[in-house]
Amino acid sequence: MYTNKNFIKLITVTIMFMFILSGCGGPKPDAVVTSFLTALQETDYETASTYIAETNSDEQESESFDLEFEDEMQKQLLNSIMKNIQFENVVTESTESEKASVKVSLTTLDCVTIINNVMSQAMGLAFSYAFSDTTDQEGIEKMTETLLANAFSSPDAPKTQKDITINLTKTNNGWKIIADESLMDGLTGGLLSAFSAF
Repeated sequence: MYTNKNFIKLITVTIMFMFILSGCGGPKPDAVVTSFLTALQETDYETASTYIAETNSDEQESESFDLEFEDEMQKQLLNSIMKNIQFENVVTESTESEKASVKVSLTTLDCVTIINNVMSQAMGLAFSYAFSDTTDQEGIEKMTETLLANAFSSPDAPKTQKDITINLTKTNNGWKIIADESLMDGLTGGLLSAFSAF
């Protein structure tokens, strides 16, 4: 038979147990990173955005992951990049109370090489138009877009591999990824760092 004292002890132990479980609950940092990268591979940007922190631990804005495409070409190029992401060796390097870092080996399209190749081809087209009787700027732009689309979607597109560290922050909703420049650069095969001088 329970007395009031035993009942209070039972309730107290139950509540403490619930707090312990809630503190240990939720996906671990490496699972969050895996889910995020999988969503990107599937071009499910809405789901991917749920793994991104609104602000990082220094209260600076994370890079926005709300995608609004200006045209179908942008969407097609980004989809080609994301579908080609391959990842392995997702390992949590460190976890503190509010911060974590996860190392991952990423293989992505080598966007820098692809764009350099396409620009070389586009320059050749521009020169050939320059020495002809007609200069069709719109035609050159369309041909460049076609070259880009073909280059990014080609099964023979060059790829690059890099180990990156993805930083996370603990929020009320669990671990969230800090979408910093390093992450964006890794996902795009070094595109941001290559063109940061321009």
